Amino acid sequence: MKKYITVAALLAAGTAFANADVTPGTTVVFDFGRSDSTTEGAINISRATEGYKDAWTLSGELGSAMSGSYVFWQEGTSGGMNNSPTLTTTEESGWKNPLTSVPDGWAGTFADALTAQCQQDNGDTFTLTFSGLTAGYYDLSVLGGYSGKDNIVSSVTLTLGGATFSETTWSADDLGGTNTASNTGVEALSLALTNGSGNEGYLFDVSRLRVEEAGTLTVTIDGSASNGNRTPLNGLKLTYVAAVPEPSAFGLLASLGALALVASRRRRRA
Repeated sequence: MKKYITVAALLAAGTAFANADVTPGTTVVFDFGRSDSTTEGAINISRATEGYKDAWTLSGELGSAMSGSYVFWQEGTSGGMNNSPTLTTTEESGWKNPLTSVPDGWAGTFADALTAQCQQDNGDTFTLTFSGLTAGYYDLSVLGGYSGKDNIVSSVTLTLGGATFSETTWSADDLGGTNTASNTGVEALSLALTNGSGNEGYLFDVSRLRVEEAGTLTVTIDGSASNGNRTPLNGLKLTYVAAVPEPSAFGLLASLGALALVASRRRRRA
């Protein structure tokens, strides 16, 4: 009896992680920059030199290594220069404002960024929605910032939706100063930035995001609204870490455990 229960338990354990059709460590990378300075192997989202725009959307597949698709939406309220998206690398009155230093793990091409400009109490946002993801745990990194003519926002908020956040660990760093932020098991985190033309921006890291089979994950970056300030977005990385057990497999394992306990008691009585 014990031998059969052991074999069945091993089979059930294999079933519990049968949904892992993506190799752990697989990463999809997004580069938000101009078209002539792109990151090899990344999904490049750029408006090139189209200048100031109102809301716009781009979409596509994540590729062969990671299942799923994405939709990128940048909200821009009408109002011209003071309240619409543009590229930080687009020539604007003879100046450019790329990120002058890039954190470890990010290539130099991530120096270029998209920006959403804010006007008074109207803040523009970036939203990236992943759909059709393989069930599992994911890590997320978001980089944004630059040094240029205008101040960037005094704070930025990263908000996630669609996944399970009870196991998440959050951290954020102000690249132009000493501010940090951290939390666990939450859906959003705000980071205060050292404002000024030399502000180098921000870096968010989130680990242990749990996504269910064919799940959806929404990532929103929103800067504090202030006239003339900008919310930059340079790069984003989504990494598949590990599979999650299927609920049906958990039930089977529990049943097998109960059977093993009953069989053990019967042997002792015999």
